[in-house]
Amino acid sequence: LHSFSCLGTRLRTDDVQALLSTQSRIRQYVPGFRFNLGFSGKYFHHGTDDENKGDDMILENADKFMWFSHMWNHQQPHLYDNLTQLELDMNLNREFAISHGIPVNSGYSVSPHHSGVYPAHELLYTAWKKVWGIRVTSTEEYPHLRPARFLSIIT
Repeated sequence: LHSFSCLGTRLRTDDVQALLSTQSRIRQYVPGFRFNLGFSGKYFHHGTDDENKGDDMILENADKFMWFSHMWNHQQPHLYDNLTQLELDMNLNREFAISHGIPVNSGYSVSPHHSGVYPAHELLYTAWKKVWGIRVTSTEEYPHLRPARFLSIIT
């Protein structure tokens, strides 16, 4: 699960509460607004006690957010040269999501560090479509990680 905490590297319960409160305030101006959160299941409950409680709290509220898979182990997809292994890692994250009540039907994903989105790594797009049914992604001019300027539609 991703991090927003200034003091550590992962979400704590106060971070999750801040997300929920901020989301509620934004909904006053943008009806139906939900934060879109990425997850890497391998790292669930691999933090401090406070961070593990944050993991639990965010999953207790999973239905209040939108979600996208961010790779099981946060590995950059362009480093995979084997479609089968890439699909296996994606399926690990999918199984994690299903078993923890994370909705997995958004049709959107972003790879770690936006790797493989642009320039396109064909294995990533093939695996995304097969495992997740991904139709849309975005990039921040990988590998430079500048502000986003591209939107990719997967056909």
